[in-house]
Amino acid sequence: MVAAFESAPGALSDRLLAALLAGEANGGDSRGKQSAAIYVVQKVEGMRYDRKIDIRVDDSEQPFKEIARLYGISKALSFLDEAANHYQKGDLLQAVRAARKSVEHGPDLPETYYDLACYLTLAGEFPEALASIETAIKLEPRFKAMAAGDSDLEGLRSFPEFQQLIR
Repeated sequence: MVAAFESAPGALSDRLLAALLAGEANGGDSRGKQSAAIYVVQKVEGMRYDRKIDIRVDDSEQPFKEIARLYGISKALSFLDEAANHYQKGDLLQAVRAARKSVEHGPDLPETYYDLACYLTLAGEFPEALASIETAIKLEPRFKAMAAGDSDLEGLRSFPEFQQLIR
């Protein structure tokens, strides 16, 4: 576990997950397995601490597999938050980069593709934006109605492929 923690790249939470998975891969707890958790706090201005990561799995036959899945979702959504922060600060290029990381970490999450499509459209990257919105709608058909009225996707409206997607 120590070797996995020390050699794993990324944030503290990435290294903690690597250590948990390494411990499980090497026999785990002799009493069995039922739950797992990752809890990381950080200092926040004006507060003593705030939760950064709080993921727990209780009463599961495969808690380590489940915590890894939930951690992936959490990480993907944190990149979407980062993208939104960059966009609000006027840095569209960084918003696109963070949204791409979100897709990498959450390839099964339709919202990662949807948000990436919005940022790509705003950046004028229409072919990639069309592919991304198509994936989002395939994964979650309710995004079709949302895309039809989303002003962030205005740049795609003249494309027949987009019109076909939102019908």
